[in-house]
Amino acid sequence: MANPKKPSEKKNTFGFDVIDSDIYAVLRTFKAMDKIASEDLRKVATELAQEAADAIQNAASFNGRQASALASTVKVARDRIPKISIGGEQSITSSGAKAGDILIGAEFGSYRYKQFPTRSPQSPTGKGNLGYFIFPTLKMLQPRIKAKWVEGIDKIREEWKGRAVSG
Repeated sequence: MANPKKPSEKKNTFGFDVIDSDIYAVLRTFKAMDKIASEDLRKVATELAQEAADAIQNAASFNGRQASALASTVKVARDRIPKISIGGEQSITSSGAKAGDILIGAEFGSYRYKQFPTRSPQSPTGKGNLGYFIFPTLKMLQPRIKAKWVEGIDKIREEWKGRAVSG
């Protein structure tokens, strides 16, 4: 499941990664494997994160000026799980607004601040709002990204078994 993390190590930046106890078990297993396996996993995760980043940037381009401006701040982190960050301290609007300062308004809207769209619809679970371009995109991509990541893990594990047996 996509998990928003705030605050991150970078001011005004939200990071998104996958949180699941099974995934942590996989990462612990990869620590015991050689560096080639870990590097292969980083490649798989980075490709999947790039796919998500591209989709978020595309969705942002259809959701108003602030969202379009935020598209340039979507970055892929190089990690063993698909991970992206959005926002930051850079000024992205003609008024000099920082990306991190407009991120929440652009994604979830506001009744108070007219520069943002109206509040996004409430989640069916009653916990928060659905969002406009980040969360809906991640929710749509999540099953595919998870399946591709697991497929990549299986492939790397099989290759590693072959290296361990022949090595």
